[in-house]
Order: sequence, then C-alpha cells, then structure tokens
Amino acid sequence: VDAGMQSGQGGAQWPSPDADSVTFWKQVTPIYKSYSNVLFELYNEPNPSSWSCWVSGCSYTNVKGYSNDCGCTKAVSYQAVGMQTLVNTVRSAGATNLMLVGGMNWGYELGQLNTYALSGSNIVYDTHPYPYSGKMSTNWDSSFGNISSKYALISAENGEYDCATSYDSQLFDYLDAHKIGWVT
Repeated sequence: VDAGMQSGQGGAQWPSPDADSVTFWKQVTPIYKSYSNVLFELYNEPNPSSWSCWVSGCSYTNVKGYSNDCGCTKAVSYQAVGMQTLVNTVRSAGATNLMLVGGMNWGYELGQLNTYALSGSNIVYDTHPYPYSGKMSTNWDSSFGNISSKYALISAENGEYDCATSYDSQLFDYLDAHKIGWVT
C-alpha cells in the first residue's frame, strides 16, 4: 500500500488498503489458489477510521505515516478500499483458500462483527492482542470473545515485549477456552 502512490516505496502502515492491494491480490491469488495450505492475510493490522470504512472503504485526508521515499513522516490523502473489496477480489480469481481478516484498531477489535461481518466463505477473523491500554484481559470479551461462538477467529499475531509470559499465558488460556485458534 502506498496511499494512492503518495508513499513511494510502500513506507508506513496506512490505515486501510488502497487500489494497490487490489492489484496485489489479482496478481498473487492465481499463483497460490491451488494450494489449500496457503492462507491469505488480506491486510495486516488495519486501523481504519470506522467500521463502515473497514468494510467498504473511504477517503482519508491528511493521515500521517512514515514514508520510505523521503525518510520522513508525511501527511497524505487517498481513497481506501474496504475489506469486502479484497475478499471479492480473491474470490473472483477462483481461490477458496482461507482468508485472514484483521479487525479494527491495528487488527485487534472484532466486537462489531454482528453488524459488519463480511460476505463470503472461508473467512477467519484475526485479532492481534498486545498488552496495551484497551487490549487487556478486561477487554477481551467485548473485543472478540463474545463473538467467538458465531465466527471463525484466530490470533495470528500477539505477544509481550518484556520477554515475560504473564500476558501471553492468560491470553492463550482465554483463546483456548473460547475455541479461538492462535499462533505465536
């Protein structure tokens, strides 16, 4: 994603995918669609401005991110595509592979899926819990646990930064109890 060709060589993690993501999936899907052991993670850690933007895309004005082309932080405006567009792109290329789709808030928040679930098959929603404010165990039920019996969920990214295990141990027990897949 280069924020509508404004971020040069890719650069920052922009809040939502852009048209380049559609091009990417159109090119990559035919190569890997016959490999059932290949999972497609559609966009790592989205951080869109709203759930409707997450699903359908939106316009961004003056969002900031680091850009490799200038080695600086710059503000850009661009048209984002939603996760539904990426799902449709992969499926229209004939792939039935599992698709991992991260939620809001850097791929963490999935609690609004009852309203904003994507259309399609073989979709696994991905949560990324880390020990940040708002992502602690007291938030897990509302962020992803309460919907775990209705949707396929995984935590394909999670962890602690201090080499301790107190957060991870509690998280893995929680994920197991809610039948949410995880990798570390």
